[in-house]
Amino acid sequence: MKHYDIIIIGAGPGGIFSAYELATKRPDLKIAVFEAGNRLEKRKCPIDGKRVTKCIH
Repeated sequence: MKHYDIIIIGAGPGGIFSAYELATKRPDLKIAVFEAGNRLEKRKCPIDGKRVTKCIH
């Protein structure tokens, strides 16, 4: 069984930002991020702030 100091559920903006901040400020911690959706590189959100104001599913 693997041991993690911090487990973050969800790789949305909040989860990713939390993991980044923790890794930057506490590199000694073992952090795991679990996500049930698509891998980050396969996600698309075409928000441009003008024509598109929310994600299109």
